[in-house]
Amino acid sequence: MKKSLDKSLDYKKHFEGKRITKQGFGFLGRGANVVKFLLENGASVLVTDMKSEKDLGQSIKEVEDFIKENNIDENRITYRLGEHRLEDFEKENCDYVVQASGVPKDNIYLNHAKKSGVKIYQESSLFVEIIREFNLNQEENNIIKIIGVTGTRGKTTTTFLIKKIIEDYLENTNRKVYFGGNVQGVATLENLKHVKSGDVIVMELDSWILQGFADIGYSPDIAVFTNIMPDHMNYYKGDMQDYFHDKAAIFLNQRSEKNNTDVFVSTENIMLSMEKYLSDDELKDFYNKENKKIFLNEENILEINNNFKSNLPGEHNKINVALAITACKSFGVDDISIQKSLDDFYGVEGRLEKVRTLNGVDYINDTCATTGDASIAALKSFATENQNTSKKIILITGGRDKELDMTNYVNTIIDFKNKNIIKEIILLSDETTTGTRKLLEIFEKNNFKDYILVENLELAVTTARSVSENGKESDAENIILFTPAFASFGMFQNEYDRGEKFNQAVSSLI
Repeated sequence: MKKSLDKSLDYKKHFEGKRITKQGFGFLGRGANVVKFLLENGASVLVTDMKSEKDLGQSIKEVEDFIKENNIDENRITYRLGEHRLEDFEKENCDYVVQASGVPKDNIYLNHAKKSGVKIYQESSLFVEIIREFNLNQEENNIIKIIGVTGTRGKTTTTFLIKKIIEDYLENTNRKVYFGGNVQGVATLENLKHVKSGDVIVMELDSWILQGFADIGYSPDIAVFTNIMPDHMNYYKGDMQDYFHDKAAIFLNQRSEKNNTDVFVSTENIMLSMEKYLSDDELKDFYNKENKKIFLNEENILEINNNFKSNLPGEHNKINVALAITACKSFGVDDISIQKSLDDFYGVEGRLEKVRTLNGVDYINDTCATTGDASIAALKSFATENQNTSKKIILITGGRDKELDMTNYVNTIIDFKNKNIIKEIILLSDETTTGTRKLLEIFEKNNFKDYILVENLELAVTTARSVSENGKESDAENIILFTPAFASFGMFQNEYDRGEKFNQAVSSLI
């Protein structure tokens, strides 16, 4: 039997005195937090980024202020901006690299590091490596459990719901639940300062984080895979098999040990994708493992949603809820506790988020819908097939292209407009919105011209309000739905910046 040691983690040994190359400040505000954590725990850090000092000014200031406030030796931070240098990735100059997410797999600097014998981590993979080492010396009750969620769509909602349910369930215990992975403004490594034996980490895992998991041969204790659809095809060069294989790292390295059997929760659709995209050897290895495998079908999903009541709109959220409930049951949460948490859960910011109701009009922020499929799901969530109803959708959409096929999205928009489900279509359009241009090209092929072009989000909101107040008095029950279907870059810093600007524009309406 494993012996239980000190309940706190001796994590500083992984950083103290280490020379770490941090490749990129990254997105979502995490990069600066990672650098601060490394410095705080005794590492010397070289930050290398292709962006300029001007572009990264806010992050640099944040780190410099932190250094002054904590009396850290300023010689332990070096910036290499506007370029990368091979020598910064060599064993003579660094102990390991913490890479940014989304770096191309053929990146010459990371390949150079590998050839030089330098270990490469994603921030999240470094975190789970430290947790895994700690768990080796713990009894089952003291193991730090990691629950991971991935999928093209729905992973954020599912992650937040799982955290909510388990956090509520453990409320009267000394066990805590923490977020990790692809969460805005959260550096996963910072959890090491607080997490102790018996705690739980719930992680949202995109395909890039899972690349790092594959590198260290790790999969979470409980893994949830929501769905797979074409996305990030500009990064994956149109190769869905490559995209799926990165996602599959969430379950390929699961294991079964005495008193500690991993659990994989997904749907029959993912099972079909596994058969399509994984090799025969990978499939054989997966099914030969003794981890618990749960694949929900349509009947299972319907039954779960009939037994539990949720506040989340849309058919797609029924799948998210069913997966979250199943994962939490595998953790040991009872039905009564699950329902209490569902009663208090109203969704996640930027995902079908109701920002405000003004003069009877609901303003919905769905900024995190960055694919056509996601925006189709949003439209269907609020669609009313009865053409005589007063509740119509005023759609705000458009952004930067991700090299995805938008035909289905355009066909849905046109169909809903013809059925009078959509009252008006407002397209974001400036020199950066290559995705909007793609929509316009498909509209033109369909001889469809019933839309309004606006050059910024503030104008889109005021135009939508004007449209909602025109016509019959019953039009006051319209829904203004902002669901971009594309990436945000160019017009905005990222999708969260885009969502915040939408909320600000809506809040400023009088």
